[in-house]
Parts: sequence; structure tokens; C-alpha cells
Amino acid sequence: KGNTLMKIHAEEMPALVRAINGYGVAGGYDEIITEARRHFNSIEKKIGKEIIEREAVKEKYNGMLKEKQAELDSWKNKKDPEPYREDKVVKNRQWLEQNNIPFVPLYKAVDFRPEVSEELKGKLEEALMDMGLLDALIIPRKYADKIASSEAGTADRYIFPNPQFLRHDLSLFLKPVVQENSGVSYEDIDNALKSIVMDDKNHPAYISEDGHYSIGIIHGDVSGFYSSKYIGAESRRRYRQEIIQRIEEEIREIRSLVDAEEEKIGDLKHQIGILYREFDSFPQKTDLETAHGFVVSARQKVDICDNELIRKQEAADKVYKELKAIREKVLELTLKLELPRNLEAYEQAEEDCLKYRDMLGNVEIVHSRLL
Repeated sequence: KGNTLMKIHAEEMPALVRAINGYGVAGGYDEIITEARRHFNSIEKKIGKEIIEREAVKEKYNGMLKEKQAELDSWKNKKDPEPYREDKVVKNRQWLEQNNIPFVPLYKAVDFRPEVSEELKGKLEEALMDMGLLDALIIPRKYADKIASSEAGTADRYIFPNPQFLRHDLSLFLKPVVQENSGVSYEDIDNALKSIVMDDKNHPAYISEDGHYSIGIIHGDVSGFYSSKYIGAESRRRYRQEIIQRIEEEIREIRSLVDAEEEKIGDLKHQIGILYREFDSFPQKTDLETAHGFVVSARQKVDICDNELIRKQEAADKVYKELKAIREKVLELTLKLELPRNLEAYEQAEEDCLKYRDMLGNVEIVHSRLL
């Protein structure tokens, strides 16, 4: 009674009741405690299983948290965000460095001019990305022959300028930014920008202000929903900060999930403690023996009372039979008497008879004196 966990369902109760009723007759304390422990083990196993499941979920979240923390550390330690690169591209740039071939990706070699709107920045950068030019390398032309002998398993994109002078070109919106010690000059970068025109869609490299582009025989349009991320130090700084904030928010969310699982696990472990306390409160063998002694004593008293009741009942039956016989005898003796058949009438008759006897005795005395 009062248990919150160590409860036995109604359908499982008969087995325990049989064990209790058989105590001292068909079984002992071991049968009772075995049945109780069976229920205890079932409940403990169920809670333990849920703890294991919660621990597994918590470990999964901790793994995610570890990955996100590593990603956050990477972004915090990263000076500038970079576009995604395949392994073959990474290997190629390592090869270029090893062979002292100067290079710079287009996005790091330029910046938007101040008058360019954010909307146009997004369209131009998205177009360059779709064209495969955003992370393409500007290399001084004199190294063109050398890169042709790059290692197998490496790959990359290169921009070899073919400037279109006196044309409407990309240098109207982008300006060269020379990287220190890059080996790529202002002129190399400017010529690369002048090689992408904005007034002839049939040119090998074309971009329009509304997001149309073509490169060779490929033509396309941008989505218009893209925001500049890589061109310009400010764009890269802003994009890096956005990524860091997003990852930090994801980390907070994952930590809240970990905390929630820890709280659930703590509650379940607390339930295990309660279950043990409730099981420990189950009557001990000495308690049961004492209680059984009381029951035996009470049963003996009940048996004595039952026997006394039977004896008194037999005596009552005997008296009843005698009373019945007397009543029948009285009826037989008073059958010719005209008296009501109740105690008061007979008591009055007895009193009248006694008076009559006394009066008759007085008459006899007076009569004897007269004689």
C-alpha cells in the first residue's frame, strides 16, 4: 500500500496470493519473496532498458555536439571562408605551391566597387559560381606550359586572360585586390576581369546585370536569392560570422537535447532508487513469522469460540426442547381451563387460588369451633 512503482497488477496477483496463503502449510517465506522478487526484477528490467535507450540517444547527441564543436573551432580558426573543393582540386593547389607556381582564386583577387548594390553583388557572385569561375585560378600566362605537366589525379580551373578593351566588362563592378606575395599582379587580375564582358551574350564569357550568363556554349540564369559570401573581405567576414552564429545556435539546441536526456535518465535512476526502497519495505521473514504467529493464535481463538458456540447452541437446543415439552404439558393440563393462554392470566389465577385456599382454611376453622 502506498507504493508508486512496486505495484503488482491484478492479473499477476493470484500467484502471490497463493504463495501467501500457502505459508506455513504448502510453502514458506522463500516462495513468497521469490514471487515478489520476480515482479521487482520485471519492473527494474523495464526501467533499466529505458535508461540504456536514453543513454544511447544522449551519446548520439554528444557525438553530434562533438562534430559541431569541431566545425565551430574550424570556422573560428579559419581566416576566410572558402568555397567547397574536391580532393583533386586541393591536391592540385598543393602541387602548385610545391612547384612555386603563383596563383590566386578569382574571388580572393577582387572586391566589389562601393557603388554596387547588395542585390547585384549576389547576382554577379552567383553567376561566377555557376560558371565555375568564382574559385578558378588566375595564373600569370608565363606558367601556362608548366601547369600542363601537373600530376595525375589533380584537377583545377584556370583563367588565362583575353582582355576586351573598350568594352562593357566586369571591371566596371569589380576591382583588383592584389594579395601580398601571391606572385599575381594587378594587371593579371584586371585583365581577367576585362575578359568577362557584360554587353555581348555571344562572347565566350558573358554576365549581365540581371543575372544572365554564358560560358562557351552554356547559357544560364541565376536564382536571384543568393547573397554574396566570398567576393570581398567584408562579405567573407559577414558570411564567416553568420556560419559561426548558426553553428553556435545548433550547439545550444543539441546541448538542450543532451540536458533533456540527462534529466530523463536522472528521473529513471531515481525511480530505480524508489523501487529498491519499496522492495526493501516488503515484510522480512521475521516480520512474516510474527504475523503468522498472530494469525495462528487468532485462528485458535476462533476455533475455541466456534466450539463454545457449538456447545452453547447444543445447550440452547436442549433447553428449547424441554421448554417445548413443558409447553405441551401445560397445554394438556389446561386444555379444560377457560383462561387466556398467557403468563399474566395464569399468575392471576395462581394468586386467586391462594386467596381461595386461605379463605377456605378460615371457613374450616370457624366451622370446627361451632361444632
